[in-house]
Amino acid sequence: MDICLKYGVTAEIFLVDFKRTPGPPYGKAWGQFKKKKKKDWKSIRLTDIDIINIVNLKFISAQYGYSPSEIVKMRGRGDSFVKIHNRLKRAGEHKSKLAGPPPNTKPNKPKAKGKRN
Repeated sequence: MDICLKYGVTAEIFLVDFKRTPGPPYGKAWGQFKKKKKKDWKSIRLTDIDIINIVNLKFISAQYGYSPSEIVKMRGRGDSFVKIHNRLKRAGEHKSKLAGPPPNTKPNKPKAKGKRN
């Protein structure tokens, strides 16, 4: 947090919006945001372990297309971030790949080469 503050970065960048209280290890950090008004978020000071957990949560969530809540459930089963990352990477699991193309999209057609008459 000291490094962030030195460079003008406040705790706001670490906020993960959960629909309901996530519980350990995220509940304490998340609770700090819930207890304060948005204008006061700049005064929040997260611990190093809070920042480490949130950054790993955001990375794995973005890397594999899972919601933060889904990653929290995996952590709740006792899995470390390394274990979750390795399992998802090994399985080639990225939700966007598993789900297929978004609905109402047409596959890309190759463009014709050469002149049209």
